[in-house]
Amino acid sequence: MTRSTLGWSPILLLAAGCGLGGGSSPNPQSSAFVFITVDKFDPSSVSSNVAQKNTDDTTAVTLRSNLRSPGLTTPSTLDDVVITSYSVGFSGPGPVPAPFTRAIIIRVPAGTVANGTVSDNVSEAVTLVVVQATDKRTAPLNTITQTFQATATITFRGTDGRGSRVEASGGLVVVFTPS
Repeated sequence: MTRSTLGWSPILLLAAGCGLGGGSSPNPQSSAFVFITVDKFDPSSVSSNVAQKNTDDTTAVTLRSNLRSPGLTTPSTLDDVVITSYSVGFSGPGPVPAPFTRAIIIRVPAGTVANGTVSDNVSEAVTLVVVQATDKRTAPLNTITQTFQATATITFRGTDGRGSRVEASGGLVVVFTPS
């Protein structure tokens, strides 16, 4: 099995505007025919009011399947990607919550080619949890007294139709407020 590891999604540089660096690139050593990228998060930043202790904070994600050699191959169902999990980790100043992983199913179609252009290779927008309600009820979040920003890095993992492992990461800003 091979892995395609990606960096920050280009959309995040525009969306975040708060120091997130950008550029997605596939792993050149991977033998997978496709790689995935984070097309967008909506909203592109998340406000987390830790006083709302029973509410998860969410965003919607759209993922894109990309052929490694679009001029040499045409997409097939073997190039469809199924994402089976995502992980969220935080960095930045302040008392950030611990990383977590959740199971999820997101189908990212390979798309079709017409006149040399690939289309229909984008997933439906899927809602995912960025800040868990359980994290708001425990330390360190339940002790915050001031608003602060952190970066959430979300990594998606899955396989293509050939069984090759694929992975993509994107980031967004989370603003934590005490009330």
